[in-house]
Amino acid sequence: RDVPADLIAAIEVEFGLDQPWYVQYVKWLGNVFEGNLGHSWAYKLPVSDLIGQRIFATFLLSLCAFVFSWAIAIPLGVLAAIYKDSIFDRIAAGLAYAALSIPEFFLALLLVFFAAQTGWFPMGGSQADRYWVRDSVSASNSLKTQFKSTSNQYPRTFLAMCGCLPCR
Repeated sequence: RDVPADLIAAIEVEFGLDQPWYVQYVKWLGNVFEGNLGHSWAYKLPVSDLIGQRIFATFLLSLCAFVFSWAIAIPLGVLAAIYKDSIFDRIAAGLAYAALSIPEFFLALLLVFFAAQTGWFPMGGSQADRYWVRDSVSASNSLKTQFKSTSNQYPRTFLAMCGCLPCR
């Protein structure tokens, strides 16, 4: 389909595409500082409204991943420091490095497959307000694994180096 050149030029002027990239960037940056993030063509809403609708779910997902990862990492790190150079210490370190090596997208695909096979967790999105804990736990598993894999070495290293715990 042929689009008339005058229509293309009018659209370029309307969206500021006729100006150099640095002028467009400065205008965009000024709008961001004013709180205007633009308008979504897909949702026909301001982008700031879309972010506002999803910010609680994002915060909840991050909080669950953080809390669960530290709830696992601190005890593992303390036990690894207590039993330094034992088989437990080596297994904990090996699992941490293995979890760190798994790409997040692959782990997320495995979790989606697991959710589809078992039906324990929703496949996508929150199902209802009363299930927010279940939904957050299932979605945060991928993030949790990445957090835990690095954070369980911190308590182990600190406790082993400062001599706070007797090594067996």
